[in-house]
Amino acid sequence: PSPTSSLPPSQLNSFMSVSPRKGVPNPATYEPLEVHQFTPKATAKDIGVLLELHGTRPQQKNTEQAEWSGKKGEEEEEEKPLRSDDKQPAREAICVEPLVVLQSSPSHTLTPPSPTLPPPLAQKHFDVRHPRSLPSEHLFVAPPSQEGMKLGKVLGFGGRGRGNVVWQPATGLFAYTNGGTVIVEDLSTGQQKLLIGHVGEVSTLTLQHDACLLASAGLSGGGVASMCEIRVWKTSSARCYKVLSYHVGAVVSMAYSRDDRFLVTVGSYHEGLLALWSTHTYTVVCVSALTHTVLEVMWDPSTAYEFVTVGTEASVSFWLVEEDQTHSRVQLKLHKPDMPAALKKHNDRYEEFTSLCFGDKSTLFVVSNTGMVSVWDTRENRCLIYWRAEPNEIGAMCSNRGRLVTGSVRGFLQLWQVDCSCSPPTVTMVNSMQLDGAIFSAVFDSKMELGVVSSTSGCIWYINWNDKTSVKIVKGHSDKVTGATFSEHSSLLATCGHEGALNLWKSDALEQTILIQVPRKACTCVAFAPSCASSSSSEQDPSPLLCAVGYSDGTARVCSIASGKVVTKLQPHQSSVRTIAYSPDGHVIFSGCADGLVAVSNASTGMVVRVISDHQGAPITDLHTTRRIPKVPSASLINLLSRVTSHSGKNEFRVSRVTSHSDSW
Repeated sequence: PSPTSSLPPSQLNSFMSVSPRKGVPNPATYEPLEVHQFTPKATAKDIGVLLELHGTRPQQKNTEQAEWSGKKGEEEEEEKPLRSDDKQPAREAICVEPLVVLQSSPSHTLTPPSPTLPPPLAQKHFDVRHPRSLPSEHLFVAPPSQEGMKLGKVLGFGGRGRGNVVWQPATGLFAYTNGGTVIVEDLSTGQQKLLIGHVGEVSTLTLQHDACLLASAGLSGGGVASMCEIRVWKTSSARCYKVLSYHVGAVVSMAYSRDDRFLVTVGSYHEGLLALWSTHTYTVVCVSALTHTVLEVMWDPSTAYEFVTVGTEASVSFWLVEEDQTHSRVQLKLHKPDMPAALKKHNDRYEEFTSLCFGDKSTLFVVSNTGMVSVWDTRENRCLIYWRAEPNEIGAMCSNRGRLVTGSVRGFLQLWQVDCSCSPPTVTMVNSMQLDGAIFSAVFDSKMELGVVSSTSGCIWYINWNDKTSVKIVKGHSDKVTGATFSEHSSLLATCGHEGALNLWKSDALEQTILIQVPRKACTCVAFAPSCASSSSSEQDPSPLLCAVGYSDGTARVCSIASGKVVTKLQPHQSSVRTIAYSPDGHVIFSGCADGLVAVSNASTGMVVRVISDHQGAPITDLHTTRRIPKVPSASLINLLSRVTSHSGKNEFRVSRVTSHSDSW
């Protein structure tokens, strides 16, 4: 299917009830850009240094001229078969930095060295989140098709990953991560294939060019010292094909070569290694110790033997994979080009290049953590132009047909038109819009009109530059989920998160219906009002109309599900509300807090009518209410069962009895 048919707007609107937000297109009012050209002081022999190192470069064009003309002939656009034995006369060799290369074979395991690299300042680098609890060492996993309980569906997107969204417009394959689970989802129907196997959080994804295999990287345990597992999945059957293990700590970036013969993986700064895998045997064929932290790697789409890495210390590195005639020995060779002074340092600090992408006509785009964008000629490995597109870090970008999309940590998504063939080169910002979080993953179609962009707020957006619209296609919590509960008739599911968001989902299709956000406060607990609390509820419409939500500042709010607004605000506590519940008749709200107090509040007025302090300061962790039919017709007795953690560390249960009359308390 075409990119347009794979994501029809009508089905997207029915899949998500959230209305699309309009972008902010205004190409006529953007400030003029200051574009700089870079002309290095180099002779003809310095052009194409990578060619000088090994005497060959697949599909290498004429590089005899000292300066790039800016245009290509028609014959240069034609594809040629990829061959590693097409030799060209070697030029005078030059000196390069020493490179540590470790050879490996399937018969032994490589031991990575101790970490030596400083941590990067850029937010692009994936930082491992230290878990508070770990799985049991004696964990039993049931064999396939014999599980007593299976995971049915995953709500939300794990926005902490880097490059953890994959979309191929030609096939419609769409995959993303949430924690240690990889979700392959059909955007038109909402059906999911869940790839389960990682113990730790998945840091990044990569897809083969034929879309048959998907690779995911995640830690096998807790902490940066645990081994990283790279799992290779078959996209058709959602089965794990291979499990690779070499890196210590997280893998921050990985990519398949153009012909899918190689897979390159980059470890974090704790390890500082770059590994090259053969996809025929999925064994490590070459390893290089890095001199700086690499933040992203990408293969050159015009050849199957070259890739580029960017990272700290203003480093742009061009790598070459060299094989012997028998393909039994593989070597890596490296070239670091001349760097403009404006791209090396900013405010006496080295620039950190965060992302890269290849454009057409042998161009390479590189962005930094200070908002600089530079354009490189991959035939001569030199910088052509650069400009400052953002005052902050740019975390992701995508390019094709002279168009460039950049996404920043401020949530700004910008569309550029770049033309390096004219003199002087021109750069124009065509469109822009702002999303709800930092952007570290962006994938667009070949025309750069339709795309999928993820943000750290837990959202994945469908972008349409033609209509200037952005639609949320995946929405979840950006921080820890603190509560989840079903309504009385299981028609709705409510979830709350540490970022202060309350999400309401339809239970049948698990589609988001309402989002209530309270800024700068953590949402800690939620409870639905019983159906009998409203006279408008009936058997034909058993959906609840109210829900109570507790927050970290000691407040509670009663929200209307019909309008999505706050109806009543309560202040029952001075510390964080840990648990909340309605009485069976819906007229009373019980709430327990961190200082051991249980408050009894009127659900209509919000007034606190009683405070129970029997728990002597022990934090309340849970409470439930039950109805008991009394002998006196004019009164009803409610038993309140609350669970607390005592000062001695033991779990205790206490039963309190609250008497409510029909007219007064």
